[in-house]
Amino acid sequence: MTYNNRIRTSAIADGRTTERVPTELQTIVQVKEGNGETWKEVVKVATVSRNGAGFSLSRPCVVGHLITLVLPLDPNLRAYDLDREVYPVMGIVQHCNKATVDGKTVYHIGVGFIGKNVPESFKANPTQNFRITGMTTEGLWKVAEAESQFKKRGQPRYWIGLGVTISLLQKAENSGA
Repeated sequence: MTYNNRIRTSAIADGRTTERVPTELQTIVQVKEGNGETWKEVVKVATVSRNGAGFSLSRPCVVGHLITLVLPLDPNLRAYDLDREVYPVMGIVQHCNKATVDGKTVYHIGVGFIGKNVPESFKANPTQNFRITGMTTEGLWKVAEAESQFKKRGQPRYWIGLGVTISLLQKAENSGA
């Protein structure tokens, strides 16, 4: 199974509304921390769809927080700013999994796109936690304030391809008379 087919298969299995497309889009990711610090990192987005993206960062992000991405996204995958060179979009962090790649610690991040307008509560407190509450008519995620921080899974999920054979075994009917 090819990488592209694995992504399409995982999109279907994961209940996604749009399939992820593999890419290497040079992207600026901006994260606001609780201490007032803002940091940026230029990364390559590994997968993207109309309503989300996956990439790796050198620092972790808190699940439920909003972060900013600025990327040269194909107009067919955009909900707005179709004629602009770059696409600024806010994303809600859906997962952050620590991994080691080539001996370095990285964090695999998945975000759901919420658009370019941020909630007022984010402006007042960039560490406010949010949760997804639905989808807009443009195909972007709706968010609402969450009262508590996301409870992380005990173990991360990983998509892997395995060769599997499924057989139906039927007991032969005994025709002895």
